[in-house]
Amino acid sequence: MKSLAEQAEANARKGILTADQVLNIRAGLARGERPADIATLYNVSEQTITRIRDGKTWFWLKHISDAPVNVTAEDEAGAAASFARLQAELAKQKAGDKLVDELKGEGK
Repeated sequence: MKSLAEQAEANARKGILTADQVLNIRAGLARGERPADIATLYNVSEQTITRIRDGKTWFWLKHISDAPVNVTAEDEAGAAASFARLQAELAKQKAGDKLVDELKGEGK
């Protein structure tokens, strides 16, 4: 039996799409990208893309991707603050790594 990674690789070679790819395709269509361009990108036919767009295939995934997302200003502020904290922590870590390298004599 093939592992999931082996199956995903085999599917990619055959031009079979994953759920993540379908969500990305839908996002591209929503941005106004042409089905023909998307089909080329994913190595599938234009008909495959239009069938996804029209809900004839992958229709079950539509319910997940079409779910309304209500993001408040408070959510955005919290995300921005978290991102700022992560950036600060990363800067500290890089500074610490640099100091360790200098102490080892590798930072010359």
